Amino acid sequence: VDPEQDVDLFKLDLGLGDRLRLPEFIDLLDENGNDTNVDAEVQVFDSTGIPISPPFFDPFDPGYVIYQANQAGTFYVGISGSGNGGYDPNIEGSGFAGTPGKYDLTIETIGRQMGGNQSKLYFSRDNAFNDEGLYILDTSTGNPTLVGTNGDNVSGNVGLAPSDTSSFLYGSEPDNLLKINADGSVANLTGIGNIYTNTNGLAYDASRNILYGTDGSNFYTVNQSTGNPMSDFSLPPTSLSGLAFGNGGVYGLGDNQDLLFYDPNNDNWSVIGDTGISSWQDVGLAFDAEKNVLYAKRYNDTLLYEIDVSTAQTTSIGDTGFLEGGGLALVSDDVYAEPNDTIAQATNTGLTQENDGIFSFFGEIGDNTNVLPEDDVDFFKFDLGLGERVRISQNIELLDENGFVANAEVELFDETGQPFPINLDFLFTDTDNYDIYEANEAGTFYLGISGGSGSAAGNYGLTIETIGREMGGTGTIAPQLYFSSDSPDGDLYTLNRTTGNATPISTNPNFIGIRMGGLAPSESSDFLYGSDNSLFKINANGTVVNQIGNNFINYDGLAYDASRNILYGTDGSSLYSINPNTGEDTYLNTSSGSQGLAFGNGGVYGLGSQDLMFYDPNNNNWSTIGDTGISSWNNVGLAFDTEKNVLYAKRDGDTLLYEIDTSTAQTQSIGDTEVIYGGGLALVDKVSKGKLYFTSDYSGSGPWWMFNPPTSNPDGTPGSAETNSTRHGIT
Repeated sequence: VDPEQDVDLFKLDLGLGDRLRLPEFIDLLDENGNDTNVDAEVQVFDSTGIPISPPFFDPFDPGYVIYQANQAGTFYVGISGSGNGGYDPNIEGSGFAGTPGKYDLTIETIGRQMGGNQSKLYFSRDNAFNDEGLYILDTSTGNPTLVGTNGDNVSGNVGLAPSDTSSFLYGSEPDNLLKINADGSVANLTGIGNIYTNTNGLAYDASRNILYGTDGSNFYTVNQSTGNPMSDFSLPPTSLSGLAFGNGGVYGLGDNQDLLFYDPNNDNWSVIGDTGISSWQDVGLAFDAEKNVLYAKRYNDTLLYEIDVSTAQTTSIGDTGFLEGGGLALVSDDVYAEPNDTIAQATNTGLTQENDGIFSFFGEIGDNTNVLPEDDVDFFKFDLGLGERVRISQNIELLDENGFVANAEVELFDETGQPFPINLDFLFTDTDNYDIYEANEAGTFYLGISGGSGSAAGNYGLTIETIGREMGGTGTIAPQLYFSSDSPDGDLYTLNRTTGNATPISTNPNFIGIRMGGLAPSESSDFLYGSDNSLFKINANGTVVNQIGNNFINYDGLAYDASRNILYGTDGSSLYSINPNTGEDTYLNTSSGSQGLAFGNGGVYGLGSQDLMFYDPNNNNWSTIGDTGISSWNNVGLAFDTEKNVLYAKRDGDTLLYEIDTSTAQTQSIGDTEVIYGGGLALVDKVSKGKLYFTSDYSGSGPWWMFNPPTSNPDGTPGSAETNSTRHGIT
């Protein structure tokens, strides 16, 4: 073809939502490399040769334009001389005469972040210098990347393990357990404390929230709150340095060349095979669940290794450049997971007619890889009874890495997907800019979050609150599960009984501010009983704590018998009955061995070891119901649910909320509270207790009576009626 009609075409593939970035202008040069003062024609075509719609400018570099694929496919970039823009890319020489010349071209494709796992292999370099202690290793080449900048990184530690969140890691150095931010910025010893032993290796079981450790010869669990070793297990056949959890157990490497495996169900170690490496001194070990392999990095060897977990066959991946050993941890971050784009796949908030409360969520508009980012929608499911209300923020901000993008669109749907449900009435907007809706009939509803003006995308935070209606008669609404954290601040929360989600009752300085080891309901839904080194009365909104009496026994657990108005307490070994009005206690001459108590089914349930216990007050004795399958219930809170006939439990060093069958002791996790501390639990039935008034048909002055429903005094004798010398006419 004539030089003036010459066209150069470049082929590329894009996925849905992927972008193509090109210079807006491309200079044409003559044969001597001089600028001709004209620009080349730049066009983009789809797979059939049809031009793509006009692009938009790069907001960070106006000299570039960006095309976005609205469907996956093959695309072509065409470069032609100035004035030759009307050619058919399927026919050679089909255009018009244009100015020819030489050019330089850069094509950049910007892939959209897809769903699934994004894994990072962290390496804590032992004996590091200049605080350069934490790296990410490339699992294909071994190439290290320093995390953060000098001065902000951790010093070397000898053990490393993932945690229950991708935002931090567990690390160990001599005598300390560390909580390390995944960006390397902070190594926090506060609240974790001293291990009092040199833990060489760490492994984390996310399914049971258990941290394992070894000092080389011993193997044990580590308390994630205090850092202290807890349960000792079967000794490994050789001295260990590196641990990693995977396939339901713990892999280990150490002084010899064998790969070991610990089975927690049988408490025994077995040899998988010979790795072919004579010694794994000061080794870091990490498990890759997707590939079912281990990664290992040892002392005095710069290589990163991959180990087959079935055969122990070992191959080198690449050179890290470091001779030091240390710790390894593979952290998998479920990024852009997108299960909730239709009401059929809506995220279940756990808010039901029987379980009112608050649901909090952090999500993203733009993470569904099946549609364009701005077309993404997130749905959330909740139930309301007749007269119940839902409270939703009027403005939900969408944010990107640069800050505010737009306010999201917030819309309500009924169970058929119909917007503006006719069975949901808008009432008003409160002072915090939350919209209040009330159900005019019971039903299932959905909240939809989508892009705001201009079909924006971004991250968002969401809170949905359902408010139970106070019904006629006893005024029953959904029970509240209260949790008093045994943290330095003594925080008070409500826990969602379906998801485990924790909601603070109030904010400082109105928190109770006392570390409550025990918690129990009372005769009123307005306050709770709590114990630290004394007995307390706590307002249910967390604002006031009043001490009851001067008894200074440290009750680890409390239980309240509403039928007899008696409190029970335990100090971890002995059981007491307590007068809730004076705080005076009576030793019941029986050992409990429990740290958490809850009253139900006419007696007191107790947890401490892995067995669920039951105290019968009629016989003054304890019996074993069964094995919960959890090795230790340290500093546990316990609460009884009358309606479901189950117990709820929250222990120290474990963020999960558990449900326990009161007949079999079978235990299952409900969800993550994201609170590591133990404390107290109390399930409060929101019931307004009634009073029966009576006046005698007596024509003179004299007493009248107000009868309480049948109750007992703390000693078991019947309660008495209240009297008043003034007679009122009451129908």
